[in-house]
Amino acid sequence: MLSIVVRPATSARVAVVAGMIGLFLLMVAIPRFRTAFDLDFPRLVVVMAIIGVVACGGGLMEIGWRVASAVGPWRRWKSNDDD
Repeated sequence: MLSIVVRPATSARVAVVAGMIGLFLLMVAIPRFRTAFDLDFPRLVVVMAIIGVVACGGGLMEIGWRVASAVGPWRRWKSNDDD
């Protein structure tokens, strides 16, 4: 979902997202960091549920983003000439 928020994807933004993902995976992979940050892995069924919820949330964000772009601005700004 972070990739939806950083649009438009410039090289700097892609680098930041890739760096965040890489550092998180590194933190999870190294046991010393897992101990320092007290990261415990939940049961597999909980992990699968989390992945499903995140996927649904990301899909809904993408749909909402596209609908908002298609509909246009929600608020019509009043100019000085409209008085």
